[in-house]
Amino acid sequence: MTQKWKPETYLIYEKDRSRPALDLLSQIDLDTDGGIVDLGCGPGNITKIIKDSWPDRKLTGIDISEEMISEAKKKYQKSNICWEKADITHWTSDEKLALVFSNAALQWIPNHEVLFLKLLKNLKSKGTLGIQVPITKKLYFQEAIHKLSSLPKWAKYFENVKQINNSIKVNQIYQILSSHCKDINIWKTNYYHVLTGNSPVTEWIKGTGLTPYLSLLSRPDKKIFLDEYKQLVNNLYPKQEDKKTILKMKRLFIIARKK
Repeated sequence: MTQKWKPETYLIYEKDRSRPALDLLSQIDLDTDGGIVDLGCGPGNITKIIKDSWPDRKLTGIDISEEMISEAKKKYQKSNICWEKADITHWTSDEKLALVFSNAALQWIPNHEVLFLKLLKNLKSKGTLGIQVPITKKLYFQEAIHKLSSLPKWAKYFENVKQINNSIKVNQIYQILSSHCKDINIWKTNYYHVLTGNSPVTEWIKGTGLTPYLSLLSRPDKKIFLDEYKQLVNNLYPKQEDKKTILKMKRLFIIARKK
Protein backbone atom coordinates (compact mmCIF):
# COMPACT_ATOMS: atom_id res chain seq x y z
CA MET A 1 0.00 0.00 0.00
CA THR A 2 1.11 3.57 -0.73
CA GLN A 3 1.72 5.76 2.30
CA LYS A 4 -0.91 8.49 2.32
CA TRP A 5 -0.92 11.59 4.49
CA LYS A 6 -4.35 13.01 5.32
CA PRO A 7 -4.55 16.82 5.54
CA GLU A 8 -7.86 16.70 7.41
CA THR A 9 -6.33 14.49 10.12
CA TYR A 10 -3.16 16.57 10.37
CA LEU A 11 -5.16 19.80 10.76
CA ILE A 12 -7.40 18.62 13.62
CA TYR A 13 -5.08 20.37 16.08
CA GLU A 14 -3.88 23.06 13.67
CA LYS A 15 -3.45 25.78 16.30
CA ASP A 16 -1.30 23.61 18.57
CA ARG A 17 0.69 22.14 15.69
CA SER A 18 1.43 25.63 14.38
CA ARG A 19 2.95 26.96 17.60
CA PRO A 20 6.51 25.64 17.04
CA ALA A 21 6.55 26.93 13.46
CA LEU A 22 5.44 30.37 14.61
CA ASP A 23 8.09 30.35 17.34
CA LEU A 24 10.71 29.49 14.74
CA LEU A 25 9.53 32.17 12.33
CA SER A 26 9.56 34.81 15.07
CA GLN A 27 13.34 34.36 15.41
CA ILE A 28 14.18 34.61 11.69
CA ASP A 29 15.35 37.95 10.33
CA LEU A 30 16.32 37.71 6.66
CA ASP A 31 19.49 39.60 5.82
CA THR A 32 19.59 39.19 2.05
CA ASP A 33 17.27 39.23 -0.94
CA GLY A 34 16.11 36.08 -2.68
CA GLY A 35 13.43 33.40 -2.58
CA ILE A 36 12.18 31.09 0.14
CA VAL A 37 11.37 27.38 0.23
CA ASP A 38 9.25 25.57 2.81
CA LEU A 39 10.40 21.94 2.89
CA GLY A 40 7.72 19.53 4.06
CA CYS A 41 5.02 22.17 3.71
CA GLY A 42 2.16 19.77 4.39
CA PRO A 43 -1.27 21.34 3.72
CA GLY A 44 0.32 24.77 3.34
CA ASN A 45 -0.99 26.54 6.46
CA ILE A 46 2.50 27.53 7.64
CA THR A 47 3.62 28.32 4.09
CA LYS A 48 0.81 30.88 3.90
CA ILE A 49 2.05 32.51 7.11
CA ILE A 50 5.56 32.68 5.63
CA LYS A 51 4.10 34.38 2.56
CA ASP A 52 2.30 36.90 4.74
CA SER A 53 5.59 37.65 6.51
CA TRP A 54 7.55 38.20 3.26
CA PRO A 55 4.86 38.90 0.61
CA ASP A 56 7.26 40.19 -2.03
CA ARG A 57 9.51 37.13 -2.11
CA LYS A 58 9.11 34.09 -4.32
CA LEU A 59 7.94 31.22 -2.11
CA THR A 60 7.76 27.52 -2.92
CA GLY A 61 6.15 24.82 -0.79
CA ILE A 62 7.64 21.33 -1.20
CA ASP A 63 6.08 18.10 0.02
CA ILE A 64 6.31 14.43 -0.92
CA SER A 65 2.60 13.86 -0.33
CA GLU A 66 0.29 14.33 -3.30
CA GLU A 67 -2.62 14.72 -0.89
CA MET A 68 -0.90 17.52 1.05
CA ILE A 69 0.13 19.41 -2.09
CA SER A 70 -3.38 19.11 -3.54
CA GLU A 71 -4.89 20.49 -0.35
CA ALA A 72 -2.42 23.41 -0.31
CA LYS A 73 -3.12 24.25 -3.96
CA LYS A 74 -6.85 24.18 -3.37
CA LYS A 75 -6.87 26.22 -0.18
CA TYR A 76 -4.25 28.81 -1.11
CA GLN A 77 -4.67 29.06 -4.87
CA LYS A 78 -4.80 32.88 -4.75
CA SER A 79 -1.74 33.31 -2.52
CA ASN A 80 0.91 33.46 -5.26
CA ILE A 81 2.76 30.49 -3.77
CA CYS A 82 4.39 27.80 -5.94
CA TRP A 83 3.64 24.22 -4.88
CA GLU A 84 5.80 21.28 -5.84
CA LYS A 85 5.59 17.57 -5.09
CA ALA A 86 9.14 16.41 -4.39
CA ASP A 87 11.20 14.27 -2.04
CA ILE A 88 13.32 16.44 0.27
CA THR A 89 16.09 13.85 0.07
CA HIS A 90 16.61 14.58 -3.64
CA TRP A 91 15.44 18.20 -3.75
CA THR A 92 17.69 21.02 -4.93
CA SER A 93 16.89 24.60 -5.88
CA ASP A 94 17.54 26.07 -9.32
CA GLU A 95 18.55 29.35 -7.71
CA LYS A 96 20.26 30.32 -4.47
CA LEU A 97 17.75 31.15 -1.74
CA ALA A 98 17.43 33.59 1.14
CA LEU A 99 15.67 31.08 3.41
CA VAL A 100 15.40 27.31 3.57
CA PHE A 101 12.65 26.65 6.12
CA SER A 102 11.44 23.30 7.41
CA ASN A 103 8.95 22.65 10.18
CA ALA A 104 8.49 19.10 11.53
CA ALA A 105 9.64 17.28 8.39
CA LEU A 106 13.36 16.52 8.47
CA GLN A 107 12.93 13.89 11.20
CA TRP A 108 11.80 11.57 8.40
CA ILE A 109 15.03 12.06 6.43
CA PRO A 110 18.12 9.91 7.23
CA ASN A 111 21.75 11.05 7.29
CA HIS A 112 21.29 14.54 8.71
CA GLU A 113 25.02 15.14 8.40
CA VAL A 114 24.70 14.92 4.61
CA LEU A 115 21.27 16.56 4.47
CA PHE A 116 22.25 19.74 6.33
CA LEU A 117 25.25 20.33 4.08
CA LYS A 118 23.07 19.79 1.02
CA LEU A 119 20.51 22.30 2.27
CA LEU A 120 23.23 24.88 2.90
CA LYS A 121 24.35 24.62 -0.73
CA ASN A 122 20.96 25.98 -1.75
CA LEU A 123 21.46 29.18 0.26
CA LYS A 124 22.99 32.45 -0.82
CA SER A 125 25.70 34.07 1.25
CA LYS A 126 23.92 35.44 4.35
CA GLY A 127 20.98 33.15 3.60
CA THR A 128 19.22 31.53 6.54
CA LEU A 129 18.54 27.91 7.45
CA GLY A 130 15.54 27.57 9.78
CA ILE A 131 14.59 24.10 11.04
CA GLN A 132 12.29 22.62 13.66
CA VAL A 133 12.04 18.89 14.33
CA PRO A 134 10.21 16.97 17.06
CA ILE A 135 12.26 14.89 19.46
CA THR A 136 10.04 11.91 20.13
CA LYS A 137 12.52 9.50 21.71
CA LYS A 138 11.37 8.46 25.19
CA LEU A 139 8.03 10.24 24.84
CA TYR A 140 5.14 8.02 25.87
CA PHE A 141 3.27 8.06 22.57
CA GLN A 142 6.39 6.98 20.65
CA GLU A 143 7.16 4.22 23.11
CA ALA A 144 3.57 3.02 22.66
CA ILE A 145 4.05 2.88 18.88
CA HIS A 146 7.23 0.86 19.31
CA LYS A 147 5.66 -1.50 21.85
CA LEU A 148 2.57 -2.19 19.78
CA SER A 149 4.28 -2.44 16.38
CA SER A 150 6.86 -4.87 17.79
CA LEU A 151 4.28 -7.43 18.85
CA PRO A 152 4.45 -10.59 16.69
CA LYS A 153 0.90 -10.06 15.38
CA TRP A 154 1.88 -6.65 13.96
CA ALA A 155 5.64 -6.74 13.37
CA LYS A 156 5.28 -8.68 10.11
CA TYR A 157 3.51 -5.70 8.54
CA PHE A 158 6.06 -3.09 9.54
CA GLU A 159 9.46 -4.47 8.56
CA ASN A 160 10.10 -1.62 6.09
CA VAL A 161 8.54 1.29 7.98
CA LYS A 162 10.68 4.42 7.85
CA GLN A 163 11.62 5.35 11.39
CA ILE A 164 11.81 8.89 12.78
CA ASN A 165 15.43 10.03 13.02
CA ASN A 166 16.16 11.33 16.52
CA SER A 167 19.81 10.30 16.54
CA ILE A 168 21.64 13.54 15.72
CA LYS A 169 23.03 15.46 18.70
CA VAL A 170 23.30 19.20 19.24
CA ASN A 171 27.11 19.16 19.23
CA GLN A 172 27.04 17.23 15.93
CA ILE A 173 24.69 19.81 14.45
CA TYR A 174 26.99 22.61 15.53
CA GLN A 175 30.06 20.89 14.08
CA ILE A 176 28.27 20.45 10.73
CA LEU A 177 27.11 24.06 10.56
CA SER A 178 29.97 25.97 12.15
CA SER A 179 32.35 25.71 9.17
CA HIS A 180 29.74 27.20 6.85
CA CYS A 181 27.59 29.42 9.06
CA LYS A 182 27.63 32.19 11.59
CA ASP A 183 25.00 33.31 14.11
CA ILE A 184 24.09 29.70 14.89
CA ASN A 185 21.15 29.48 17.29
CA ILE A 186 20.06 26.07 18.62
CA TRP A 187 17.49 25.47 21.34
CA LYS A 188 14.95 22.97 22.63
CA THR A 189 11.44 23.63 23.92
CA ASN A 190 8.89 21.45 25.67
CA TYR A 191 5.29 22.10 24.66
CA TYR A 192 2.41 20.92 26.82
CA HIS A 193 -0.65 20.82 24.59
CA VAL A 194 -4.01 20.77 26.38
CA LEU A 195 -6.26 18.65 24.18
CA THR A 196 -9.92 17.67 24.22
CA GLY A 197 -11.55 14.50 22.98
CA ASN A 198 -11.93 10.83 23.83
CA SER A 199 -8.38 9.90 22.82
CA PRO A 200 -6.77 13.13 21.57
CA VAL A 201 -3.23 11.75 21.66
CA THR A 202 -4.28 9.05 19.21
CA GLU A 203 -5.90 11.66 16.97
CA TRP A 204 -2.74 13.81 17.09
CA ILE A 205 -0.31 10.98 16.33
CA LYS A 206 -2.65 9.50 13.70
CA GLY A 207 -1.80 12.51 11.53
CA THR A 208 1.97 12.10 11.91
CA GLY A 209 3.86 9.27 13.58
CA LEU A 210 1.21 6.60 13.04
CA THR A 211 0.71 7.34 9.34
CA PRO A 212 3.50 5.03 8.04
CA TYR A 213 2.03 2.17 10.05
CA LEU A 214 -1.63 2.74 9.24
CA SER A 215 -0.83 3.00 5.52
CA LEU A 216 0.29 -0.63 5.52
CA LEU A 217 -2.83 -2.09 7.08
CA SER A 218 -6.16 -3.13 5.63
CA ARG A 219 -9.22 -1.27 6.93
CA PRO A 220 -10.20 -4.00 9.46
CA ASP A 221 -6.63 -4.36 10.75
CA LYS A 222 -6.24 -0.58 10.92
CA LYS A 223 -9.23 -0.34 13.25
CA ILE A 224 -7.90 -3.10 15.50
CA PHE A 225 -4.43 -1.53 15.59
CA LEU A 226 -5.86 1.90 16.43
CA ASP A 227 -8.09 0.48 19.15
CA GLU A 228 -5.11 -1.23 20.76
CA TYR A 229 -3.04 1.94 20.45
CA LYS A 230 -5.81 4.02 22.03
CA GLN A 231 -5.90 1.69 25.01
CA LEU A 232 -2.15 2.08 25.50
CA VAL A 233 -1.99 5.87 25.21
CA ASN A 234 -5.16 6.48 27.23
CA ASN A 235 -3.44 4.72 30.12
CA LEU A 236 -0.23 6.68 29.56
CA TYR A 237 -2.04 10.03 29.29
CA PRO A 238 -4.77 10.03 31.95
CA LYS A 239 -7.39 12.75 31.71
CA GLN A 240 -7.26 15.73 34.05
CA GLU A 241 -10.16 16.59 36.35
CA ASP A 242 -11.68 18.74 33.59
CA LYS A 243 -11.53 15.76 31.17
CA LYS A 244 -8.74 17.31 29.10
CA THR A 245 -5.47 15.59 28.20
CA ILE A 246 -1.96 17.03 28.37
CA LEU A 247 0.38 15.98 25.56
CA LYS A 248 4.05 16.76 25.99
CA MET A 249 5.98 17.43 22.77
CA LYS A 250 9.70 18.17 22.70
CA ARG A 251 11.08 20.24 19.81
CA LEU A 252 14.55 21.07 18.51
CA PHE A 253 15.09 24.41 16.75
CA ILE A 254 17.99 25.45 14.53
CA ILE A 255 18.63 28.84 12.92
CA ALA A 256 21.92 29.44 11.11
CA ARG A 257 23.06 32.17 8.72
CA LYS A 258 25.41 31.11 5.94
CA LYS A 259 28.75 32.92 5.73
